[in-house]
Amino acid sequence: MTKTVNLSKKKVNLAEILSIVEEGNEVIITKNKKRVAKVIPFTTEKKERILNQFKDKIWTSVDFELPIPQEYWESEN
Repeated sequence: MTKTVNLSKKKVNLAEILSIVEEGNEVIITKNKKRVAKVIPFTTEKKERILNQFKDKIWTSVDFELPIPQEYWESEN
């Protein structure tokens, strides 16, 4: 659930906002009807890593580990 707090209408109590967020909700902070911040719960869950998810999507040159020739650094291109 998302709750909106307007800074223009009242003093915002940080403890109140944090209490809402600790319950798992998001808080949108607005000022003069414009969104200025979004406070969301902190998560420490790690996303599952998928083995080989980038297989055949990344290409590395065969000479990738070789030094770059000095001529490259001295050219004007």
